[in-house]
Amino acid sequence: MSDAFNIRGEVNVEVLRVRSSAGEHEAKVLALRVDGRQVPLAAFRQIPCEPIIDRDTGSLKGKPLGWFHYFWGECAGRGGGVRLNVVWIKEGELRRACVDRDPPDQVDVASWNSRYAELGTLPHLFIDL
Repeated sequence: MSDAFNIRGEVNVEVLRVRSSAGEHEAKVLALRVDGRQVPLAAFRQIPCEPIIDRDTGSLKGKPLGWFHYFWGECAGRGGGVRLNVVWIKEGELRRACVDRDPPDQVDVASWNSRYAELGTLPHLFIDL
């Protein structure tokens, strides 16, 4: 991928089958693809970070695709606690959001917990390291 990562590209989630060297075990791995190519770590870091949950209404601002277990920068520096790094589509552009399990101040707790649970059921995606 070039340095200019296309956040408006065609986004897909691809099922990759991984087999053990003995061929006895098989696992499915879901990988994020943009414009038909797997997303490398450097490109993943270029995806703009923006909240997916509207603080006022508790609704989602776009279409969530899945979550990653990868944190850096401000998201990693938040200290303890459980969070999801969610990738989502907003008006045709790829976005990601670091969503803490604990609701922020002055947000409806029940609504936040419901959305967090919903996001947690999304597929766990992988990027090309």
